[in-house]
Amino acid sequence: MIKKMTLTALASSVFLFSPTLFADSELKQSVYEDNGRLIELFEHFHANPEIGFMEFESAKIIANELKQLGFEVHEGIARTGVAAVLKNGEGPTVMFRADMDALPVKEETNLPYKSTNPTKDRFGNPIYAMHACGHDAHMTWLLGMAKQLAEAKEKWSGTVVLIAQPAEELIMGATAMAKDGLFNKVPVPDILIAGHVHPLLPEGSVSISDGRRMAGTDRLTYSFKVSVVMVQHLMSPKIPL
Repeated sequence: MIKKMTLTALASSVFLFSPTLFADSELKQSVYEDNGRLIELFEHFHANPEIGFMEFESAKIIANELKQLGFEVHEGIARTGVAAVLKNGEGPTVMFRADMDALPVKEETNLPYKSTNPTKDRFGNPIYAMHACGHDAHMTWLLGMAKQLAEAKEKWSGTVVLIAQPAEELIMGATAMAKDGLFNKVPVPDILIAGHVHPLLPEGSVSISDGRRMAGTDRLTYSFKVSVVMVQHLMSPKIPL
């Protein structure tokens, strides 16, 4: 009989891609074999960014992928949020959250899959957007994890809950999903994993810490004292200043 690892350990293994957690060589191989699909998903998400509460296409892709994997999927939570549940016997309930929204930034990279077309904000205004905060990667992680969990059910037991959250950049999406009845649709987790890319960590490494991390914003107010000297140039005709 195959010894089942805990759901927490399996989810962490799939998410973190850490060799120390990959006790199962078949799982490791399966993850690497899925790289092609995941790269396509990542590049599509990056090329088609959507602003907070307008992540309709991203949410549709995520919901469809999860349905095909056998998850119980709930859509339209707080407008665009998606929640998916996969039950697999007794055990802990583990939730993984990926944010979906992009930033209102015009992309000026040379990537072959760069974002080029303007989108709209939730008020209907045309706006450029870019996945400059890594949410394209976060959505890809969620779908990669979902595939491994769905195809390796003999190796774990418990319940997995996957959340695709809108409007993280607006600091509104999580609260909006909770107020819109998220936990009437999915069970309250024993543990919540909310990963984020980090530019200061070396490629291929992972930093782990419990508690709240990267969950706040600060505002800085600057006051400038400027002395301005205006000199009238000799012009023809002269323009009075």
